[in-house]
Amino acid sequence: MLGRPQGIPYQEIDAEFPMDVEDSSITVGGIFTLPHDNTLGNLPTVMARAIHHFRIRKLMSRIHSALYSDVTICDPADETYQAQVTKFRTEVDNWRASAPTMPNKGRELSLFATAAWFDLEYHYVLLQLYRRQITHGQTDPTDPAILICLQAAQSMCQTYRRLYMQRSMTCTWAALHEVFLAGLMYLHCIWTFPTAREAHMQGQVHSTCGNCTVVLVIMAERWHEAATYRDIFENLANRTMAMVDQKMSLSTPPLATGLEPTNSTGGDLAEHMTLIDDMDIPEGFDELLMSLVGDSHQQWLLGDDQI
Repeated sequence: MLGRPQGIPYQEIDAEFPMDVEDSSITVGGIFTLPHDNTLGNLPTVMARAIHHFRIRKLMSRIHSALYSDVTICDPADETYQAQVTKFRTEVDNWRASAPTMPNKGRELSLFATAAWFDLEYHYVLLQLYRRQITHGQTDPTDPAILICLQAAQSMCQTYRRLYMQRSMTCTWAALHEVFLAGLMYLHCIWTFPTAREAHMQGQVHSTCGNCTVVLVIMAERWHEAATYRDIFENLANRTMAMVDQKMSLSTPPLATGLEPTNSTGGDLAEHMTLIDDMDIPEGFDELLMSLVGDSHQQWLLGDDQI
């Protein structure tokens, strides 16, 4: 998540997954059942959900190694790079389709083995899979990856809000990273690509920005380290919603209405970004933040055909 090389490369890991059996079947005298067989139509075990979680982590490790660590494949437009993305997308979709389902028996002991968590992981992996493709500055405005990232980010913000409002999650660095990345990716798509603005109208933009903001506010209330992330996203989200509102109402440009960010606001953003740099924010965030604090807001108001 910090953009650093993995401590243990994927190809060096030879440990097998645990056997897919219930804990109750494991005794000091041995294991008194056969591993679960999905083809028999039996209900999956609790271990099945844990193994499914391990599988997506393994896949994320491979994606990181192939798309972010391999310096010989650094151009998202390269055919080899695109072939890797296509292959991984098939694996990710297969992982989601094979997710084990369990009967609802009340409150789960762990969020990490629920359908909601699997959905979050799926959409997070999509953002990692296509992030470089839509942030390298030469993205085709008709690239399907734009809407894939837009919808994945929206879904993550919505799900995280629901989980935090239900108090189903605690504040962790991983959760902060994921929801902040989702929020920035959403704003980047809205600011940068006309196809994203056509797909998501005013109400959807307000809803998604609000969902992400609420989660970061809740995090900051429970964990002071998240306050800087909350402030940055809230600042950028407010700008975005103001621009969307203005574009939809066909009113005068922000410079005439006072909606244009002032120098003090820009200074606040620069100060916040400096603080985040001290907290080891990943390089991918830098790219997204710079795309949002530049002059794209002025270009947007000129019209989509000039962006």
